[in-house]
Amino acid sequence: MAIETRIELVDFEWSLDGDFVVRNGDLADTANSTGRGFIQEVEDRVKSSFGEWKLLSEKGANLEDFEGQVNNEATWKRVEAAIDFSLTKDGFLEQADFTSTAAPVSNIEIAVRIDFNAALTNVIPDSKIVVKVVFDLQGQGPFIVR
Repeated sequence: MAIETRIELVDFEWSLDGDFVVRNGDLADTANSTGRGFIQEVEDRVKSSFGEWKLLSEKGANLEDFEGQVNNEATWKRVEAAIDFSLTKDGFLEQADFTSTAAPVSNIEIAVRIDFNAALTNVIPDSKIVVKVVFDLQGQGPFIVR
């Protein structure tokens, strides 16, 4: 499926902690925020592990598998591959739709930046959608940075 159609996903709006967002006494959704449902789906896949979602038991990047590993280029490449797999395995995105890049931010933390291709600007003018994640190899995170 083309990335342009994925951008138009509508979902309940979630906080960074995964709680429903309530606005004006009602559950909020992403209908009035083009791209928000898409970003939430990407964030969910990156933060999740297999088995956390009842209906989608294989959804997630399983970043906790990297806890205790050495913070080096080989680990960064494996983290990138895990994220890439979580976004492509069921056809949600194609590899050509995005690029993930991991790099160290400290001796125990890895930052991952996910950049999406230019097709997004056709749907969301004057924007650049990027997802940023910080993952701690000692078991803290992943944390989404907005």
